Amino acid sequence: MRILVFQHVQVEHPGVFREFWAEHGYAWHAVELDAGEPIPPSDGFDFLVVMGGPMDVWQENRHPWLVRRKPRSGAG
Repeated sequence: MRILVFQHVQVEHPGVFREFWAEHGYAWHAVELDAGEPIPPSDGFDFLVVMGGPMDVWQENRHPWLVRRKPRSGAG
């Protein structure tokens, strides 16, 4: 199983799940969204884990990378 992890802050990682995944032979790839890392194509991943963080969705001035991660209004 390949797991894609979205991290919003470097210290908000999968924690103990990393050990569990390693014990079961699961491979995982973290994308640090706050560092501007691009989201890879979902092909080849079986599972998505989205980590939290201390920011709120409206704090775009403090966390400008949030703008790139939100759907645009009117899309659908």
